[in-house]
Amino acid sequence: MAKKKTTPKKAVTKAATIPLTVNKAMLIKRMQTAADKAGMYSNGEELRKFINLYNQVITDALVAGEKVHIIEFGSFRVTDRAARKGRNPRTGEPIQIEATKNVKFTPALKLKTSVKAKKPAKRVKKSKK
Repeated sequence: MAKKKTTPKKAVTKAATIPLTVNKAMLIKRMQTAADKAGMYSNGEELRKFINLYNQVITDALVAGEKVHIIEFGSFRVTDRAARKGRNPRTGEPIQIEATKNVKFTPALKLKTSVKAKKPAKRVKKSKK
């Protein structure tokens, strides 16, 4: 029996279907570019330390039970999820799921409208002091 010749299918690359994820290194580069355009000095190592510190301060506040509200960006808060009954997806047997804490993010109106309009937010002008 002779094999049929098949035309090769076009490969669908992940880049074509999955949006780009901005990681910490890319965020630092973008912050450097934005700082340069704004006429501010920016050092990659200092920006990395700043981002780490920023994340740590938010984390510490959430661990302490505080709500973190960043104007024109959004709010982070910790919510409690009660213990509940569930099912093991493999066996179908009932299981008890323990209570847990989750972090919730609620975007600010400005962030929501910027995303819906697919436009970056307007730049904040330097304050005169």
